Amino acid sequence: MFEVLLFLLEHYDDAEHCPSEWQLVRSLARADFDTEEVARTLLWLGQLSALERKTRVFGAPGEGTFRCLVDSERAMLDADCLGVLLELEREGLLDAAEREAAIAGVPLLAGAPLNRSQWMLLVLFSLWRRNRTPGREKMRELLRACRQAGARAEDDSLPMLPLLP
Repeated sequence: MFEVLLFLLEHYDDAEHCPSEWQLVRSLARADFDTEEVARTLLWLGQLSALERKTRVFGAPGEGTFRCLVDSERAMLDADCLGVLLELEREGLLDAAEREAAIAGVPLLAGAPLNRSQWMLLVLFSLWRRNRTPGREKMRELLRACRQAGARAEDDSLPMLPLLP
């Protein structure tokens, strides 16, 4: 799943420039992505969209907002992952609503906790879906950092996590 997300981030400037779902599936097939992996990623995206429509942020996003994680989120996001949020918020690349959108997808994933690289991909993808990417150069820098963090991860890869049923 994470490789599919990375492909989207690297090949399309934002969600508005992404092709329709069937064209995307064909494009991913041409790029040798496994059909099942693509289907699972699209299913996760559909679940995420439904969940985001239900998510509400109260109050004006801004300095001083905070987020208390529920147990399922805390189990998936370690201190390093939370540091990614803080870094992006301090740089002005992420506000409270965008933070919530990124965190919304975490309970939809099952399995081992996310590593820094996987989490950064989810956060960047959340920004990408909302057409709030930080600009081409900054995005490239963040994607490079994401790949470097993935190379340092224990398993030296960005594995696909299983979806909850």
